[in-house]
Amino acid sequence: GLVGAAVLGFPLLSLLSMAAFTLPTAASSDSAASNDDSFYRIVHLDCGRKYFSKDWIIALLNEMKADGYNQLQLAFGNDGLRFLLDDMSFTANGTTYSHKTVVSKVEAGNKLQNSSGDASWLTQSQMDEIISTANALGIEIVPLLNLPGHANAILDIADNSAYNASVYGTVSENTLNVTSDAACDFGYEIFKKYVDYFSAKGCKYFNFGSDEYGNDVGENPHFDVLNGTGYRKLSTFINRLAA
Repeated sequence: GLVGAAVLGFPLLSLLSMAAFTLPTAASSDSAASNDDSFYRIVHLDCGRKYFSKDWIIALLNEMKADGYNQLQLAFGNDGLRFLLDDMSFTANGTTYSHKTVVSKVEAGNKLQNSSGDASWLTQSQMDEIISTANALGIEIVPLLNLPGHANAILDIADNSAYNASVYGTVSENTLNVTSDAACDFGYEIFKKYVDYFSAKGCKYFNFGSDEYGNDVGENPHFDVLNGTGYRKLSTFINRLAA
């Protein structure tokens, strides 16, 4: 289905199911916007919570091209983590996480993201092909790895709750604790691996969301739990990701 959404101020179309759909035409062929590359006509695919295959995404790219869209945001890291590099090993706070460890923890975490229990993820060669196809079609790929919230699978890699945020005394399963420098370093090291990959592939933008804090505790996001010092820690972390 198609669901309206807003991320970082951009109006987006979020594709949240594998159901058949038809994209609305973004702009008529004779309109100024249709021929002006400064206008982004965006589809946002939440492929973190739910697995979408390489072939499905390529079919989407072709339909986007036919209907005048020119940017696809791939939210591969959104609760689940549905894209893994050939080398996922990294070191944070003196602890080295092997590729095998990261993959096994992510697979286990992905199974929990939807009722199907699907642990699947895109490989680096598959993402290479997606980006190559998008380039040929004149469509930009904008990756999204959500931090500090919606980071369930990333936190699963740590295999403990030391890096999880505490929200009014309750441990959040999906939010990195921005008040902890060690937790921020852990999230940053994973984030940097993906930024390096997508930068090398020529992607100009990278979205890290930063929406909601500990929203799995109760019904609402809880940025208010951070107060003054916590807000400064949050802004420091976000600025580090942006840099």
